[in-house]
Amino acid sequence: MRGVLLTLLFAAPALAEQVAGIDDPAFRQPFEMALQADDPLAVIDLHNAASTGNTAALLALPAALDWFSKDVPSSVRRQLVFVNGVSVFDALAKADPVAAAWGMMGGVGTSDMDALLDRAFFLYAAGEVEKGTALFLT
Repeated sequence: MRGVLLTLLFAAPALAEQVAGIDDPAFRQPFEMALQADDPLAVIDLHNAASTGNTAALLALPAALDWFSKDVPSSVRRQLVFVNGVSVFDALAKADPVAAAWGMMGGVGTSDMDALLDRAFFLYAAGEVEKGTALFLT
């Protein structure tokens, strides 16, 4: 799961640009806590960082929620899937549409081929040729 978190975070946006908020301690500390200590409380801190507009935290939050789903009570999980009143996916789409198109909106394995193609074409238009091709080939 650590590999998934790292891949999502570092490969999602354009490779030429650094993810906004990646160096912010409000993101960095809970992210490292999640990776190194397997601490489910890191999800709450990631959520707090995402709520302040930290794009890196928005990118990591869905995977962290999935990773720690068995460790976080369902009532808390239901609250954490919303960031400032909207779903974490909608918040990510607003903060970083390219990252959202790459994989945060239902995953690569979705069976809706039209949605996959739309996302692939969006990625091509955004200059993300490799990611667009990956979705297109899916």
